[in-house]
Amino acid sequence: MNETRKAVTKELTRLVTVADHRMACFDGGGDSKDLDEAMRAYKRIRELCESQLVLIAAARMHR
Repeated sequence: MNETRKAVTKELTRLVTVADHRMACFDGGGDSKDLDEAMRAYKRIRELCESQLVLIAAARMHR
């Protein structure tokens, strides 16, 4: 479980970096492609967080 958490944390960090960079590009005069990529990263961040919350809740129910 600890390795899974590390992997999820690493992926979340990567996605936040991508989203932040793409939003900065868009704000700096980039095109809609930058905004689209940022929004995809934000969506994936939300999905990962939601899935982790479900796993945590399930683990607590089985204690």
